[in-house]
Amino acid sequence: MTAPAWRLDASRFPLVMTHVIHGDGRTAPELASVTRVLDELAMIRGPRVVVVDLTYALPDAARRKLFVDWTKGHWSSIRTELLAVACVAPGAFQRSILTGLMWFIQPACPIEMFDRREAATNWALGVLEGNGLRVPNLPQPSAFGG
Repeated sequence: MTAPAWRLDASRFPLVMTHVIHGDGRTAPELASVTRVLDELAMIRGPRVVVVDLTYALPDAARRKLFVDWTKGHWSSIRTELLAVACVAPGAFQRSILTGLMWFIQPACPIEMFDRREAATNWALGVLEGNGLRVPNLPQPSAFGG
């Protein structure tokens, strides 16, 4: 069985999707995949909205600390281009973790939480449209897999 891992999909830029592939709800994604996706996100240039699907994330203390530390170190380089973040957090536990992380990060862009990826994607598309940006050839949200 393939281990769960984070994946970043920028093929529909300026809409950027991140989610866990091969998630089973019991096994945390590979720690190295967290760093890889964050570094990929930092390399993308231009205004964008990111949809982060935490459905299979299982954010333990090590992953939360890694995310906070990385964000503190890179925030100045991405904050001016990040228009908004849509977080898919289907459970109360995930939403409470996100709330705690926001205290450390103090984001400069809107961050909204959703129960489903489709709702998060629709909101993200609205933000992009409101900023005069379009997403090319966007398939239905279910086509992103995960």
